[in-house]
Amino acid sequence: MLKERSQTFKLIFTILDFSNALFSGILAFVFRFYFLDENGTDRRYVDIESYIFLFLLLAFFQVIVFIAIDLYHPRRGLSFIDEFLTIISGVFLNLVLVLAVLFFFRGDLGSERFSRYVVLAFAMINILTSSILHYIARIVLRILRKKGYNLRSVLVVGVSETSKRFNDAVIKHGIYGYKILGFVQTKSAKPVSKEMKVVGKIEKISHVLEKERPDLVVYTLEPSEGDYLKEVLDACDHEGIDLKIVPGFQEFIKARGRVEEMEGLPVISIRNIPIRLGYNKFVKRIFDLTFSILFILFFPHFIY
Repeated sequence: MLKERSQTFKLIFTILDFSNALFSGILAFVFRFYFLDENGTDRRYVDIESYIFLFLLLAFFQVIVFIAIDLYHPRRGLSFIDEFLTIISGVFLNLVLVLAVLFFFRGDLGSERFSRYVVLAFAMINILTSSILHYIARIVLRILRKKGYNLRSVLVVGVSETSKRFNDAVIKHGIYGYKILGFVQTKSAKPVSKEMKVVGKIEKISHVLEKERPDLVVYTLEPSEGDYLKEVLDACDHEGIDLKIVPGFQEFIKARGRVEEMEGLPVISIRNIPIRLGYNKFVKRIFDLTFSILFILFFPHFIY
């Protein structure tokens, strides 16, 4: 569910950064050929179309680089300095990539055709404007969330440790706009934390849904708490509410675990060992063989 919201925010930031890169390019061009060249001497020999191509290329690669260095993930808990340094590294990496691409061109699109002052001014302006833009955007989003705009209310079924971890994750990623309405417990279960707001019993789930009217229900019951999935599913279908499940055995799922599909059946991969895959096994064999040969060549005295 966080991934769904994450994609929305990534789209917003990519559009902003693409537009900002174009804007930075235009400012750099104006600075070089209008402020530094008041008489217009150098301006006469400038190919505008080539610079338009350059700025489009810089804007496109800027977004690709920012995605690659994971700039768009929620940076809650990190200072603005961390994000600022990430932006600096992304901008200069973008310049290296674009200039490397243009190096292979000749003529109007060759790297030698463009003013180094324009490229340098673009980097400085883009770092400044991107930092300001990201700072303002995150402040605006935080203010909107605090005022309750575009929040999705969530009802959590369960009061176990899994439920608490889910609640902590929602709070940690508050920028995505989810709000926990409360928790639904079974007869035998007790909340693991006093901060959990219990709004009803699982046996009266239909009544709880009618009363709370959540946008989303998350089922986090562990096997020891009983199996009420069918009852919750039927109640959500009746009320037209989305339902998501956090498996009770999630502590056994490693970081590389994933959900696969086989003839329409969901299959959860709990322990995925990459080295057993054909491609990875082949790469490992090549590495072992290469390392062994190099070791024999450079350190023969260890063998005898």
